[in-house]
Amino acid sequence: MSSIPHSVLVTLAVLAIASLVVVLWAVIDVSRRPRWQMTPVRKAFWIVTLLGGWLLVWPAALVSALMYLTVLRRRLNALVVEPPGVVGWGSAAEPAGPPPPTPPLPPAGWYADPAGRPGTQRWWDGLGWSDHLRPAPVDTASAR
Repeated sequence: MSSIPHSVLVTLAVLAIASLVVVLWAVIDVSRRPRWQMTPVRKAFWIVTLLGGWLLVWPAALVSALMYLTVLRRRLNALVVEPPGVVGWGSAAEPAGPPPPTPPLPPAGWYADPAGRPGTQRWWDGLGWSDHLRPAPVDTASAR
């Protein structure tokens, strides 16, 4: 009967703990996203997937966490814009003191893409931006 060498077990344990650190980093980042960037359902999906994946198959959870941190996190950080039609949502240079009341979110609908793609609209679901894009409609009245 063959046994696994002690050095292999130690290496796997170190990799598992290191992947837990990366998974927890991703979970914390997901949980701190504002509602207009990531809906509560998407947050719950990522958190359950990352933590559950680490408990079941930690290498897969490590891959998921690295994908979130290297791809999706960058995309979300690029969307640091105000929701459509909301003025004074917040900025990096906010004054000290109690935060102002949160303005109501605009209704669901198609709005200019916050990523700045000209001629493109993105769907706002009432809580956050979706991945759905469409060409902006052409105003035929002004084209005449």
